[in-house]
Amino acid sequence: MLNIYHHNNSTYGMDCHIKSTGAPCTGAVYYKSGYVTSGASTGSVVNGRVYSIVGSAAGAGVLCTDIRSNPFTDCGFTVLDAGAYTAYGMIGKQAISGTKVYAPVLLGGVAKLLCYDVSTSAACGSQPYALAGLVNVGSVPAFAVAVGGRVFVTANQV
Repeated sequence: MLNIYHHNNSTYGMDCHIKSTGAPCTGAVYYKSGYVTSGASTGSVVNGRVYSIVGSAAGAGVLCTDIRSNPFTDCGFTVLDAGAYTAYGMIGKQAISGTKVYAPVLLGGVAKLLCYDVSTSAACGSQPYALAGLVNVGSVPAFAVAVGGRVFVTANQV
């Protein structure tokens, strides 16, 4: 079982436990400094790799971690939107639909939907996509949900 640490403004952390026993995996926590996780940190597992949309001083993007063997290893970071994404409240919860990972982000009052295609290891065409009317409320600006091949974004508003 994998758990991506959330609310971190400087280090990505992924905890690993054996599902049947609850015992930690060898090298139980994988850390990667310089990355911000969202308030609803998530990762999408595809073919032995975890893809997590995170922030950094260079921009928001996808951090890839190879989990096929222990210890886990870095398989790259791809910037999807340039800018200083340096606080967890700027990145929403991600979702995967088919081979594409999506997450809403908010920088300087401008909301966007990021997209990364795991089959090409690159940004989706024409992304980021504009998200009109989204404002930050709380520690997660918005949630992406994939249903039936469509991606829906809900604002974190009461």
